[in-house]
Amino acid sequence: MNQLRTKSTRATAATLLLAALSMAVPSPVYAAQPLGTLVSEGGFDWMAGTWITTTGQGETIEVTYKWAVEKHVIAVHYKSSSGFDYHGLIFYRATEDKIVHVGADNLGGVWEGTWDSDGRRAIMEFANTRANGDIRRGSAASSRFDAETMKVEMYLVQDIEPGDEPMATMTYKRKKPAQKANK
Repeated sequence: MNQLRTKSTRATAATLLLAALSMAVPSPVYAAQPLGTLVSEGGFDWMAGTWITTTGQGETIEVTYKWAVEKHVIAVHYKSSSGFDYHGLIFYRATEDKIVHVGADNLGGVWEGTWDSDGRRAIMEFANTRANGDIRRGSAASSRFDAETMKVEMYLVQDIEPGDEPMATMTYKRKKPAQKANK
C-alpha cells in the first residue's frame, strides 16, 4: 500500500511540475526583451569582456562581464590579488522595467542592485550586506575612455545621496585573449 501511495505521490508531483514549467515558459509573443538588446541600444555593449587594473597599493583587480542565456544574462566575475572573489548575475526584470544585479562573495557578503545610465556612464547602485549584517550602499559608474580603456568611479552613499566626488577612480585595461601556441 505504501509503495502505491509513493508512486501516486510522485506521479502527482511530476504532473504539477510539468504544468508549472509549461506555464513558466513564455510564448514568443510575450517573451521579455533580451538584456543584450537594451545594453546595445544604450551603447554599453563595449563592456563585455575582461578588464584588469592595478591599484595604488599594488593590488591587481580583474573583472569579467560575459554574456549567457542568449544575451538575457551577464555573468560577472570580480577577483583581486588580495583574495577577494565575487560572482554575480545581471538580468532584465521586465515586470519592474529594471536591470537587476545580484551576487555573492567569498566573505559571505550578498550584493543586490540595479543598473541605469546617465547617457555616457553605466551606473550600478548597490547594497552590500556583509556576513555580520552590516550594510554598505554605493554606486559604481563605468565609462568608456577608448576601445581598450574603461574608467570606474566608486561612490559610497552617505545619508542616501551619493557624494559629488568619487571615493575611488580606477582605470581598467581590456585583457587581450590568450594567444594559441603554434605547433
